Amino acid sequence: MSWNFFKKRFSFFNINQQSVKELLEKGLSEHHAGNLEQAQQLYRAALNQAPDNSQALHLAGVIDYQRGLSESALNYIERAISIEPLKPEYFNSKGLVLLELDRDVEALTAFEKALELNPGGLEISLNMGSTLGQLGRVREAIDTYLKIIQLQPEHERAYCNLGNLYFQNEDYENATVCFNKALELNPDLVDVYPLLGNSLYKQENYVEAIKVLEIARDKLPDNQEIYTDLGNCYLELNRHKEAIVQYEKAIRLNPDYVVALKNIGVAYQEMGINDKATENYLQVLAIDPACSEVYHYLSVINHSSCPIDEIQYLIEDNETPDKDKMHCYFALGNCYSASRDFHKSFEYYLKANAIKRKTIRYDAMQNSDYISRIIKAYSTGLIDRFASNNLTTEMPVFIVGMPRSGTTLVEQIISSHSLVYGAGELTALARVELELEKMLDDKGGFPDSIEQLDDKQLSEMSNDYLSRLPDVPAGTLRITDKLPGNYLRIGLIKILFPNARIIHCVRNPLDTCLSIFTNYFADGYKYGYDLEELGKYYLDYERLMQHWNSLFQEGIYQVQYEELVADQRAISQQLIDYLGLDWEPRCLDFHENKRAVKTASNVQVRQPLYKNSIGKWKNFAGQLQPLKHILDGE
Repeated sequence: MSWNFFKKRFSFFNINQQSVKELLEKGLSEHHAGNLEQAQQLYRAALNQAPDNSQALHLAGVIDYQRGLSESALNYIERAISIEPLKPEYFNSKGLVLLELDRDVEALTAFEKALELNPGGLEISLNMGSTLGQLGRVREAIDTYLKIIQLQPEHERAYCNLGNLYFQNEDYENATVCFNKALELNPDLVDVYPLLGNSLYKQENYVEAIKVLEIARDKLPDNQEIYTDLGNCYLELNRHKEAIVQYEKAIRLNPDYVVALKNIGVAYQEMGINDKATENYLQVLAIDPACSEVYHYLSVINHSSCPIDEIQYLIEDNETPDKDKMHCYFALGNCYSASRDFHKSFEYYLKANAIKRKTIRYDAMQNSDYISRIIKAYSTGLIDRFASNNLTTEMPVFIVGMPRSGTTLVEQIISSHSLVYGAGELTALARVELELEKMLDDKGGFPDSIEQLDDKQLSEMSNDYLSRLPDVPAGTLRITDKLPGNYLRIGLIKILFPNARIIHCVRNPLDTCLSIFTNYFADGYKYGYDLEELGKYYLDYERLMQHWNSLFQEGIYQVQYEELVADQRAISQQLIDYLGLDWEPRCLDFHENKRAVKTASNVQVRQPLYKNSIGKWKNFAGQLQPLKHILDGE
C-alpha cells in the first residue's frame, strides 16, 4: 500500500480523536481561508461525534450552499433550525438557500423570521430588501433599504442595493443619488461606476456618463460592456466615429460580442453607410442566427440580403420569445412589401403589431381627455398674459407633426443650410415639461393649472431648455428640434420662446398612419399598434392642431409633404425664408447631407425626393378599412 493511503487514514484517525469544539474551530479556520472541502470534512467529522450539533449542521449547510449544492444545504440548515429554532443566522441562511432554489416567497418568510429574532440585523434586512424587490414589492423594498441607511448612514451596500432597485424601476434620478453616495463612501467599489454611468445615460446626461464610464474603463479595462456603454453615449451625442472606436475595442476583447457588432451596424446605418451596416449585421447573424432585431434592420436597408427561410424558421420555433417573433414579422412585412406582395406583407405587419400591443398600456379615451385639457388650459387669455416674455432668442426651430409625416425630410433640407444645426429628436422640451408637472403637482396639476406660473419660473424653464441643447458649431443661427410629439407642447413653446419658429408637417392621413403601423418604434407611440386606436389618435391630433392654429394663426408654418415632393425648390426656398435666412442651393441636395439620422426615415433621406410613398395606402386599401372608417368619422 502507498504512503498516501496511510497518510489519509492517519489524518482521518486524527480528526476523529479531536473534540467537537476543536473540529468546529479548525473547520471555521479552513472555511474562512476558502478551503471549502477541508472545512466540510471537519464539520462532518464533528457531526459524526455529535449528530445534533446545530452549529455543525448550520455550517455544513453553508458550505454546501457555497458549493452550489442547495438541496443538501437546505436539509442541513432545516435540521439545525429544528434543534435550535431561535437562531436568526440559521433563518437568514435558510432564506439565502431558498433564493438559490427560486423559492422567493419562502425565502422572504425565512428572512422575516430572522429579523423577528434579531430586529437590528442589517445583513438580514439587506437580504430581505433584495427579496422584496425580486417579488415586485418595490415600495417595501425601498423602505427596507431606507431603514438600514437610517440606522447606519454609511452602509455602502444599502446604497448600492437601493440604487439598483431604483434603476430597475426606471427611477434613474434617485439611482444616481444612491450610486454617487456609495462611491463617496467607498471609491473602490469598482462595479458601481458602470451602474452610475448607465444611470446618467438613461437621464440623457451623456457627457457626464462618459466621464464616469471612462473611470470605470480604467478600473476594469477588460470589461467589454463598458466600452459598449461608452459607444452608446457617443452614438447619442451624434459622435458616430468615436462610438465605432469604442465598439471596436469591445470586439477586440471578444470578437463574437454581438451587441457591439450590432451597434456598429446601427452607427453606420445612421450615417447612411449602408454597405458597412449590412456587413456588420451579417456578421452578427453568422454568430447568432436568432438575433431577430438584425433581420429587422436588414429588411429596412437591404431587404434582398434578408434570409426569409431563416426568419420563418425562427418564427416557427416554439422557444423564440414573442419580442423576437415581433421583429421577424416586421422584417417579413418589409420584405414582402418591397416585392409588392402587399396582402402577405400586411398579414405580417398585423401579427407584429398584435404582439407589441399586448406589451403596452394605452387608453384612447384617456388620450382624448388629455387633449381636451390642453385645449382648455391654453386659452387666448393665457397666451396674452405671457406675451410679454422678453426672451427673444430665435435659435430654436421646432419641427412637429405626426410621426412619418415628413419631419425628418424637412429637417434634412433645413440642416443642409450652413447656418443651421440639425439636432434630431431632442427630449429636452419633454424633460422641461416633466419639471413643470412637478412644479404644479400641488397646485391643481398640469396642464390644468399652467396659469399659476410666474415670469421667474418661465425664465428658469426657458433657460433649462436652452442648457439641454447640444453644442453647435460657431456661427450657427438656428438649431432644429425635430421631436414630432412636440405638437402637444406648442402652447408651452410659445410662452417660453415667443420668437421660436414652429414648422408643422402634414401628410395624407392614411399614408401617415400606414407608415406608423408598418414601422417599429422602440419608445413612445403607444397608439400606433392598433388601427382603430391609431385613427382615434390622429383625430385628436387634428383637433389639437386646429386649436393651436386658431390661437397662433400665422405663428405656425405648415408644410404639406405632397406639395414638397411636387415642387421641392419652391417649398424649400419658402422654408429657408421662414427661418429668416438667405437661400443656399445646397438645401436641394439634402440627400448628400452627411449628418447622422436616427429616425425610421434614415434610408429615405439619403435619396433624392421620390413620389413612391405618395398614395401608398392604396396598396393596402382593403386591410386599412378599420382605420379609414375612424378617420372618416363613421
